[in-house]
Amino acid sequence: MGGAPAVLSVAGPLSADTDGATVPTPTVMHLVVGAGAILAPALHRRHRPGG
Repeated sequence: MGGAPAVLSVAGPLSADTDGATVPTPTVMHLVVGAGAILAPALHRRHRPGG
């Protein structure tokens, strides 16, 4: 759920009218933030005591 906005926001950088080197940077950043939003709570639940 937390990663959906980050993944959906990739459309902006991909559709922007910029040079070829500029497009991948924000796209990768949005994907990394989305992965972090998904993985951080999962890892927290896995490693907490009693969980």
